[in-house]
Formats: sequence, C-alpha cells, structure tokens
Amino acid sequence: MWIFPFKRKHDVLDLFKQFILMVERQFNTKIKSVQSDCGGEFRSLSTHLSTLGIIHRLSCPHTSEQNGIVETGLTLLAHSHVPQHFWHFAFETAVYLINRMPSRTNSSISPFEHIFHHPPDYSFLRVFGSQCFPYLRPYNKHKMDFRSTSCVFLGYSSSHHGYRCLDPQTDRIYIARHVRFNEHHFPFIKPPTSTSSPPPTDTYVSSYPNPSPLPIPNSRERKQAFVILIFSARTVAALAVGLHLLVADFGWNGERK
Repeated sequence: MWIFPFKRKHDVLDLFKQFILMVERQFNTKIKSVQSDCGGEFRSLSTHLSTLGIIHRLSCPHTSEQNGIVETGLTLLAHSHVPQHFWHFAFETAVYLINRMPSRTNSSISPFEHIFHHPPDYSFLRVFGSQCFPYLRPYNKHKMDFRSTSCVFLGYSSSHHGYRCLDPQTDRIYIARHVRFNEHHFPFIKPPTSTSSPPPTDTYVSSYPNPSPLPIPNSRERKQAFVILIFSARTVAALAVGLHLLVADFGWNGERK
C-alpha cells in the first residue's frame, strides 16, 4: 500500500502514471484493479484505467470501514493531539503501519512480508506524536551547539532508514537514525490548567436599610429571622433543611410542640 499526498486534484492522473511505472519496474507485475471513492478528481483516472484494461472499483458512500488509511490517520492525530496541518505525516505513518500488520487476506502475514518475502522489523516502530530526542551532531554548525533537543516524532522517512523528528520551536524536521524516545509523553498535549477559586462566603439577606443594631425580636419575629439567616450563598438546599427543622420544632402558629 502506498500514499501520495498532493495539493491539486488534477494531479491525480500524473501521479498514478508514475505509480504504474514504479510498480512494473520494481515488482515486475501488472496492476489489475484500483479502488477509490466517488470523488470528481477520479473521473479522468477512470478513463485512463479503462484504456489500460484496469478495473476501477468504487467504495460505497458513507462506509468508512472501506477506507482504513483515513481512519487510522485520524486516530493517530486524535491520540497525539498533533495539529491537523501535519495530516499527511499521520496518513503516511498509517500506511507504514498497515503494511506491517498481519492480514487475514494474506494468510495472517503482513503485506510487507508478502511482497519482500521477509518479516518487517517491528523493533523499529515507535508511537506517533511522542517525544523524541534525535542526535543532531550532523546538523550542527558549531561545536558548542546542543547534540539533541526535544522534538515530536512524525513518522518514518520514505527515502531514508530513519525517523522524522519535528522541532516544535522552529518547525524544522530532522531525519535521524539515532533517536531516543519518551513514548509516554506527547508534547502537543497541553496539561490541564487548574484554576483555584476562593471558598464561598455566606451572604445574608437583610431588609434593614442600615447596619444599625437590630432590636430583639419577639417569638414570632424570631422564627422569621431564623428563616432569613439560613438563606445563604452556600446552597439552596440549606434553606430547605432549615425550614424542615423549623417546622418540626415549632407549629405553624409559632409555638413549640
């Protein structure tokens, strides 16, 4: 399985012609069928395929299970919180992983092993979007430069046997073979910020216009003042509890039972 990111839809036909030449030259075989979605950019491709005798199959609308690359790529982005403008790195990594996964259609061997006749190196796999520290001595211009810096792992190089390492401070991508990984830390995941608020204070409701000393209420006024003081800013439930206790202790006429 291969993937070719492109910016313009009309580039599909030229890219596919290059792909046909690569397959015929590298694997000495012919392409028999091609599957795509129903996008308009594949109309010119369908005409070209018919002239070559290649069957063009279309995936059913709204069936994401027939497009495993997109689903796997989106999962990698969601898990690592890597920004979406790095989507092509996630999708290329998805293809890299799918080609190395055992497949039921190939007698439980991976597509990589089916083509190259030897199992892939699984020890080379790393977690997408995790923190990494590439060896940067080949990139340094001065001897006093740091030998490494904290980067983000963005997949595997298609032209080198190495890893893609993004420096989030400079947006520069390094291709390195010697890399140390911290696969439990994802630099693009921001830690939650805890906002501490002061404890709530009681707010008492009073109908008096000034803070002058209150007169001593009689028994009926005492019951009314008790209800007013219970209504605080803590919870509305405190008012209900206070009313319940008040009714249990006094009758509605204000006399104790």
